[in-house]
Amino acid sequence: MSTLTYGIAKIEYAPIPNDGAVPTTGWLIFGNTKEGTGKLDMADGTKTEFRVEENAQAIKIVTTPGAITASFEIADADIDSMPTLFGGQVGSAGTPVVKTWNMPANPLNPELALKITTLEGFIIVMPRGQWAPKISGDLSRTGLLGIPVVVTALAPIKTDIGPLQLIKKSAA
Repeated sequence: MSTLTYGIAKIEYAPIPNDGAVPTTGWLIFGNTKEGTGKLDMADGTKTEFRVEENAQAIKIVTTPGAITASFEIADADIDSMPTLFGGQVGSAGTPVVKTWNMPANPLNPELALKITTLEGFIIVMPRGQWAPKISGDLSRTGLLGIPVVVTALAPIKTDIGPLQLIKKSAA
């Protein structure tokens, strides 16, 4: 039977284990996902054709797959999550306690595992991803300051797993 996959129940991240396996524990959530921002994409790959003078057709074609990316916007990121996404530190001072995060001059692009649990269908896992967050938003009564994130799948460290996994959710 075919599988329909839609919606986002949660997006999680975890440190990549030393052996490069998919994390089995330690999954955390940055916050809620802004509606309509979740996307999974595989860019067009490139083809290299090898040709010879004696034949009008290619004698060999080598295909390189395109980048696999997941993108979404964190709608309500907590100040304590900023160091994981960008680097820097959160300091606390005063009574009542006021927290301050200072973005570093050279923000991180962390490598973390990604897991997207859909409302129905597949759980999408990227065992090793390069995260590229930024701060962006419409500072109005109808807008949100958010953290748009693009996660690009990297070659896995562990040899027996792929850059993307689709895990079929069991029926409820």
